[in-house]
Amino acid sequence: MVFLQPNIKRRDMINCALCDNAPCDEACPSGINPGEKLREIWLGGEHHAVSFLPETDACAACDAPCEKACVRPGLVPIKGLITRLRNEVKPVITKEQLADESILQTDICGIPLENPFLLSSSVVGSNYDMCARAFEAGWAGVSFKTICNSLVLAGMPSRSNRILREKGKEMK
Repeated sequence: MVFLQPNIKRRDMINCALCDNAPCDEACPSGINPGEKLREIWLGGEHHAVSFLPETDACAACDAPCEKACVRPGLVPIKGLITRLRNEVKPVITKEQLADESILQTDICGIPLENPFLLSSSVVGSNYDMCARAFEAGWAGVSFKTICNSLVLAGMPSRSNRILREKGKEMK
């Protein structure tokens, strides 16, 4: 995996207040949500910020109402930062998609998978929401150590034995 140095440095946007429910988001006529993009850049997520930019350059013909609505008007070059995100970061980050994704298909112990990516039996696979998000992101499966219908085992055999003993069963 190649880790890219950020193209947009924090010093380029040092005056941004990183507002939650940013007024620049409300003022953007294109719905780009520049405040969200600036927070992603600040947190090192340029690649994520770029992936949700529209195909056309909406900032090119815009008179930057986002900069006027900013809580620090005139101090944060929002239009320039979004333009740089599109012109400098997008070409570096955007990769051509695989023409044939079937080359990722694999077989583990006779179980066919569309790709070799599985969540491990850990905190990330501990509940339905986390597993559902993984499948939405394209993961092929989840590995569980313990699956129970009506009993939740917390990885503590003595506690599990006590619970089972109360139900008239016991682990050996």
